[in-house]
Amino acid sequence: MPTIIRTISRIYLVTALVAAAVLSPPFYSWVAMALLLLGLYSILRPPRAGVNLSLTLAILFLLPLMLEPLVETVASALFLLPALPLLDSALREQAPAQAHRFSEGTRATTTTKALAGAILAMLAISIIAWNATLAIASAIIMCYLIGLVSYIMVAIGREPLEVSEISVRVIAGETAEREADIKSKARMPLGLSLSTPYPWARLDPDVLTIRGEVRVSLTISPLLSGPSKLPFKASILDQWGLIEVGQELGPLKLYVIPRARYAEWLAKKYLEQTAPGAATTAVTLPPQAAPKGVGRGVEYHNSRAYQPGDRLKDIDWKHTVKLRELVVKEYAEAQGQAAILLVNLTARDTEEADLVVYSLITSALTLARDAIPAALAAYDQEKVLASTRILNPRETVKKALELAENMVLVEAVERFLQPPEVKRLRRAMGQLEDAHTNPSRRLYEILRMEYITLENAAKVHPLARALMGTIEHVPPPATITLVSPLNHDIDALSMTIERLAERGYNVITVPITDRLHQPSKISLFSS
Repeated sequence: MPTIIRTISRIYLVTALVAAAVLSPPFYSWVAMALLLLGLYSILRPPRAGVNLSLTLAILFLLPLMLEPLVETVASALFLLPALPLLDSALREQAPAQAHRFSEGTRATTTTKALAGAILAMLAISIIAWNATLAIASAIIMCYLIGLVSYIMVAIGREPLEVSEISVRVIAGETAEREADIKSKARMPLGLSLSTPYPWARLDPDVLTIRGEVRVSLTISPLLSGPSKLPFKASILDQWGLIEVGQELGPLKLYVIPRARYAEWLAKKYLEQTAPGAATTAVTLPPQAAPKGVGRGVEYHNSRAYQPGDRLKDIDWKHTVKLRELVVKEYAEAQGQAAILLVNLTARDTEEADLVVYSLITSALTLARDAIPAALAAYDQEKVLASTRILNPRETVKKALELAENMVLVEAVERFLQPPEVKRLRRAMGQLEDAHTNPSRRLYEILRMEYITLENAAKVHPLARALMGTIEHVPPPATITLVSPLNHDIDALSMTIERLAERGYNVITVPITDRLHQPSKISLFSS
């Protein structure tokens, strides 16, 4: 609404209230004076949108009553007509503050229902009080509201938005970004709130004003089990905040590529390029999450939080002071030594299985790319699947592809206890070993029994049997890359990794479970 119309309407309202305060009988005069002061205060110190709308509506209802003694006719109700632009302005100010609630189809907003209720209440009061002026004033405001709502419904239509067709190809769990053009067919500006039914999809901006065409950014990190079509939900509000339209846009055509299939494609590409007689071309591997290591090598790898049993000389004092918690340095073994790829081919669902296979193949490709000879040890919850000698890079990739076909899905077992901390357990036993009091000796025997139980269980676990058959051919120092979702093997790993570290092996872990919930962002291909 033009500012000049709103200004003229305010001047008219103030003039009318001043006239009522000066010329009306005492009771009406005091009421007019109170309304005048409230009106002036709202101009100098604008209240919240909802308060301003309520105050404007109250003044419009009471203004004809204040002027009725002066005119002495029901025609005094017509004096509110020049003040109606103020109601229009108050509605426009209130509209952006309304919360969007998606509901497919067209419906009246809370503001519309509140206005209709207030008008009906004033009509009822006018009938009870038998006041024709109040009844006519209520009827005028009612007609204004009905006319405005009718205009809005015609101007918006049932489906006011159109969206450009979008299709995306993305690797499961990774992040893709696309842009979508949204076009409005309405004959007025619209308030728009966009949402998707899935937490891994986000629109930016998701709240905006549209007139004509706008462009929004879509960021998705879909799961393997995600849908093939992704709809957008749009909650559309007119500029007065009286009518809300819920429309489903899209859908986005989504092609989710399993990580395992992508890794298999990379592996086959590598084998083709490194075949005898083929031109040598580097295979581009996706960046992986930083492995979690517990090594005692000579090359600095990264820093991590202190754990019981870490050497004091490994403490990173600079980061310890900065973060106000103990941080230790981690070291990796020197490059060029042999490696062992240790993999647990058991998963609880297809999503986890996909990530395990992806990590297995890409780890084998990383070793092959760096020309590092490696041996493979693979197991599931029941048996040893592979325990090889040192293989050349091509044979390592071939064996990884072969093992990927042996993935097993096993129903997850609920775990109530934390995984054992072998370092802490051994440290506690060492502190209690020389104790002579009866409680200390009993506690020592309990801890010793726990340690022996863990040790015996680890010895017969398929993990230990697969690894023992491999490390015979890969003496220390060597690096063991562990690919496991840490399910049935977590207790055996706690004991085995401790033993391997003592013998001089450096163990690094490729994160599996964390990456299911925190997808990494890489460059993607889309269409």
